[in-house]
Amino acid sequence: MDFILPTGPLSDYEASLTPASLGAAVASLGSPESGVELLLPKFSFTTNLALVPILQGLGVKTSSCPTSRTCPGWTGRWISS
Repeated sequence: MDFILPTGPLSDYEASLTPASLGAAVASLGSPESGVELLLPKFSFTTNLALVPILQGLGVKTSSCPTSRTCPGWTGRWISS
């Protein structure tokens, strides 16, 4: 897991973030042997996302549970709705 800590405001960094700049930032990180040890507290979070339009935008038409309209543990809408 990599952590990137911007030197300026986070909003400025987020606004300038592109796949290429993220790749360059990760490529510039030191090796695991660089002597940096980072301890983070354990945490968790939950969120509600409207994934149907996102999945459809990615070209997903069906789920990996083709024999039923819903997957075990799935409480959301069917992707093709």
